[in-house]
Amino acid sequence: MPCGLRSACLADTMLDVCSLPDAALQELVGETGEQFADYLQTQLDASADINQSVYLGATLLHYACEGGLIECVRLLLKAGAAVNQTADNGATPLYLACVHNHSDIAGLLLSARADVAYQKDDGFTPLLVACQKSHLETCLL
Repeated sequence: MPCGLRSACLADTMLDVCSLPDAALQELVGETGEQFADYLQTQLDASADINQSVYLGATLLHYACEGGLIECVRLLLKAGAAVNQTADNGATPLYLACVHNHSDIAGLLLSARADVAYQKDDGFTPLLVACQKSHLETCLL
């Protein structure tokens, strides 16, 4: 699993998961993100602020979308995560899903009213970046 998650807020500490060996990263998030989803559910049960920036303005939804963790995205959307919140680099969760060709996640975000017309400072929209990277399935949403 490529390191799409730059950091995750686990047990109230910042963990740089990109510095972990692949096996440790795999153990942290599980093959399909179940462990991360379990952690998120624990945080949601504790009424944690899911829209709080974890690192560089990115929220847990940003990381779940970037990493392709669809169950985490579902949990976060159900809990009311802000779908149009921008990270410090201007990326929205939809933008990250499109960059990484996670069309299933992009579809969920669109259903949750993610802004498909949002432009980063460079003028790129989620659709434009998906087309530029030849992510046909994502482009056709």
